[in-house]
Amino acid sequence: MYAVCMSNKNGNPTSEERDICCGPHTACIPSFCALQSSFVSNRYVQTFQKTGCPRPTDLSSTWKSHSDDGVSDMHRICMKNRNKSATTTEKNQCCGEGKTCTPTCSLQLELASKYL
Repeated sequence: MYAVCMSNKNGNPTSEERDICCGPHTACIPSFCALQSSFVSNRYVQTFQKTGCPRPTDLSSTWKSHSDDGVSDMHRICMKNRNKSATTTEKNQCCGEGKTCTPTCSLQLELASKYL
């Protein structure tokens, strides 16, 4: 996935890499690509990452009760970090414990595929 992110960041993705990183038929330029130490299999965390948060927290227990699976809340948290108006909790949820970030945010319409 890191290679897919870097291809998009460098502006030379294949159409498949673009669709995986940015969504179907949508171009994007990630501001940050993080090499992960382990595979993320949680669809909520995957979706939060696709929204733009580089180090998302698993809030699936909260989002499972949302009618939209939490995708609007993920986008709200991402945007608050981008606009520098996030609370400490929202910074930790999006950027990682004790970190700040300025993500490029993209509203997801549904949870990521479980095979992403």
